[in-house]
Amino acid sequence: MLKLAWDMNSSSQEWANFCRTRFCKNKEPKTSYMKSSIWPGIKKHWYVTLENSIWLLGNGSSIRYWADNWLGNSLVNLLGIPNQISSALLAKVPDFIHESAWIIPSWMSRMHPAVCHQIMRTPILTSHLLDKLVWLHSSDGILTSKEAYNFTKPAQPQDQWCKNIWSISIPPFKSFVTWRLYNNIMPTDENLKLRGMALPSICKLCWSTKESSAHLFFHCSFAKLIWSWLSTQFGYYIDHASLKSIMSLSTQWSPQLKQVLFSAIINSIDVI
Repeated sequence: MLKLAWDMNSSSQEWANFCRTRFCKNKEPKTSYMKSSIWPGIKKHWYVTLENSIWLLGNGSSIRYWADNWLGNSLVNLLGIPNQISSALLAKVPDFIHESAWIIPSWMSRMHPAVCHQIMRTPILTSHLLDKLVWLHSSDGILTSKEAYNFTKPAQPQDQWCKNIWSISIPPFKSFVTWRLYNNIMPTDENLKLRGMALPSICKLCWSTKESSAHLFFHCSFAKLIWSWLSTQFGYYIDHASLKSIMSLSTQWSPQLKQVLFSAIINSIDVI
């Protein structure tokens, strides 16, 4: 969705033009309700893409003078212009250029000399060059799907116990359930709502609160009974506050004993 939002801001492809026509007004996302399965995800990342991108000045025809970031920050932010006023400022960069020289409003020269100096230092390029929106976190300025994924989900050190999820002593379909829980992609009501579905939510096991992965597997009264029973069987208290705490076993245990308990834990998660 981050990549899609960026393409809608920068791309001239036919699909991007269609999306801008449907979802945007003056380069800003529409605030009215729109029936769409992808728009909630795009809208959520719209301003993230703009905050992490900058316009390289060409002929200036695609860049809004006040609202777009072409100086390292938008003039709206640099000058502290309120939203009620900024929404009506639609002038483009060429509107403030005359005979290859910048036109600086007199009030801006008096009140914001540092910003004016920054504008004056910006070179005015030839008119045949196109403006280009570039991503600040890549060497070539292009936001690829891989760059978007790494930005929204930065790499984290893998917990050592994750290697124990997949074992020849555990059926793969049971390990898969734990893997989905670890990556927070279980089809719970909580995750379905994040995909844009509107639905009432209640835990079908305890009927006391809304359904989420954390509640269903760790805090539900049904889950607590299973973890309590398993603790009794092994004579070892299982901290079921989270998946990480459940899988954090003593380093003094033998590999064989760890594997038995890991198998019991993964089967219990599958039961829940």
